[in-house]
Amino acid sequence: MHIEGLRLYPIKSCQGVDVDRAYAAPRGLQVGQIIDRGWMIVDGNGDFISQRQRPELARVKVELLRVNADQANRIKISVPGFGEQILDPDFGGDGRQVIFLHKNPVWGTVAPYAAVQFFRDYLKSDVFLVYQKEGDARPCDENFAARPGKDVVSFADGYPYLVTTTATLSALNARLDAPVPMENFRANIVIASDESEYNWRGLCIGEAAIQLVKPCTRCVMTTRDQQSGEQAYPDTLTALTKNFFLTQQFGDVKVKGPVFGENAIAMRGGKISRRDTVRVTERKQPYAFRQAHPT
Repeated sequence: MHIEGLRLYPIKSCQGVDVDRAYAAPRGLQVGQIIDRGWMIVDGNGDFISQRQRPELARVKVELLRVNADQANRIKISVPGFGEQILDPDFGGDGRQVIFLHKNPVWGTVAPYAAVQFFRDYLKSDVFLVYQKEGDARPCDENFAARPGKDVVSFADGYPYLVTTTATLSALNARLDAPVPMENFRANIVIASDESEYNWRGLCIGEAAIQLVKPCTRCVMTTRDQQSGEQAYPDTLTALTKNFFLTQQFGDVKVKGPVFGENAIAMRGGKISRRDTVRVTERKQPYAFRQAHPT
């Protein structure tokens, strides 16, 4: 088994960036100063905005501006017809404030005016662009954290990594009339494997050790083309719900919903690269989906 793809999503719900190498940091994949889901768009009330509400965010192209092959210090964003902007996490900002992610208060710093105005012009709404400084990292859900109170995350929904496999995608596509691409699931680490990630708990990849902590329940974003935002794969969520719906108790918490991929935490940081060999260090009992998942 090996890593087939590595992808950062510097701005939550905007386009991702494929990379050949990255560092498995506590908050997520990192290239230089740029961290996965380190930036996010919020509305005038401070509530986060994603493709669930504004599917046109899928059209926002994101590029890393590099110092060298392994270091990036700025981001370029662009949308056809709306020009481009450079985002620099060292460029200061317009103040630190409390914002809300899934109704939970978190800290963020408002980006400079030009970057905020770019999204206001594009979305035609009173929105703000915020970014997270390292000291503002959020704690992961203690019900699933490997080290409760110590594991942290950026502006990702709940966990610093999402791991998927080609086996899981093949199992889903076998139940669809038209195949859905892996990018619809917005994973950070895609592993080429004949075995599903649902069988694993611990992985060794490059210099890093990864622990899979929670199955990832899915939403309408899986049906949207990740370049246009249009609903191009309407049957994806239906097929997941029919074949890979999970109702399972994890301690005091129940996970219920259609599942694709595993949320994960880096137990040991380090460099990881495309084509790196993946070694399973710990296994777990496969989930009992409504319909048995082939392995």
